[in-house]
Amino acid sequence: MKLHRIVPVFVALAAGVAPSLPAQSSLSAIWGSGPNDIWAVGDGSAAVHWDGRSWTAVPFGVELVAGLNAIWGSGPRDVFVVGGGGVILHFDGTSWARMTSPVDAELIAVSGRGSRDVYAVAQSDNDQVAAQLLHYDGNAWSAAALPFPFRATGLVIASGEPVVAGFLYFDPQPKERRQAGVVARWSGGRWTTSGWDGQRIADTVTGASGWTRLSAAAGALLMLGQHEDGSQVVAMRGVNGGWTLLPASPPDRPESRIRHLALAGDTPVALYEGPSFARFAGGRWVTVNGQERLMQILRGQQQSGMSDAQTQQMMMQLGARMAAYDMSRANALWGPSGADFYVAMDGGRVVHVTGDEAAIVYDASCADSTMAAMSPICQALRRK
Repeated sequence: MKLHRIVPVFVALAAGVAPSLPAQSSLSAIWGSGPNDIWAVGDGSAAVHWDGRSWTAVPFGVELVAGLNAIWGSGPRDVFVVGGGGVILHFDGTSWARMTSPVDAELIAVSGRGSRDVYAVAQSDNDQVAAQLLHYDGNAWSAAALPFPFRATGLVIASGEPVVAGFLYFDPQPKERRQAGVVARWSGGRWTTSGWDGQRIADTVTGASGWTRLSAAAGALLMLGQHEDGSQVVAMRGVNGGWTLLPASPPDRPESRIRHLALAGDTPVALYEGPSFARFAGGRWVTVNGQERLMQILRGQQQSGMSDAQTQQMMMQLGARMAAYDMSRANALWGPSGADFYVAMDGGRVVHVTGDEAAIVYDASCADSTMAAMSPICQALRRK
């Protein structure tokens, strides 16, 4: 077997010049080993890191041909990032290095059970070729095809086993095109599938919609999918192995569409396309609407007898806070609980949600001095 090879990367920075993430960069993935060690990555040449005191951009020092899609680690000194062109990066607690990859295809997800047991998914170029499951054993990465061709959309470790989900299209009759969901589990050296089994839809829950996102924590598996008519569906499998369909939108906002869905600790959290998010608790979605919350604050301040200048200043501050609640650009979520999580967004932005409060904690555009001078968001970050 070919030995694993790491090319070390050392980044020399000019004295006094701090690295930054380009203002238009998108952050597509976020992960942390704990509250004082959080990483976010995307289409920039640097990762964004929180060390418990400040957010900083940490250059990879590697030329990337495409964006980065996913991040996972077994601890603060063992972090893996994957992305386009088969790139795999590893952080050892001191520096980033590029690992030897067995493929040059798009890597869409990474997760693992330990530093010597890590998995990733390599997407195929077309729907007629099966995607590949990559495995790192502590020495080298290897790759093997999934059981049949389908469009893989994610990978998690659920109940200790790798699970890949996605969708495919099939033709039950001439001139008829249908969609089916796939959930594939690697266990005991073989694949087991639900939904589409390679020939037909064998499960009415997992096969009834195409799965676009999945998340796992505390023995539970959560998936977001879409029916052929465009309506969204949420499915959750508990520790007992049974599937439950959850409503895709809160009862008070049935028109809401989910931008991103994930488990924060053991709590399902939905980020909606607008100024709101929700937690699933007590058998229902509990919504936090940023616009309504901030308007309540404004009305309370106005009733306290503010001057016009104070009202104008308050409006600027509320505008910056309102931007924190806008989940329309959310791409990923990580956090220890539904009351404490971080969101990675387009535009190089990270939002921290604590309870019902949302705050922007990092914005790449603030590295530009001109933008920072005009932006209420950057001014608020500077005051922290």
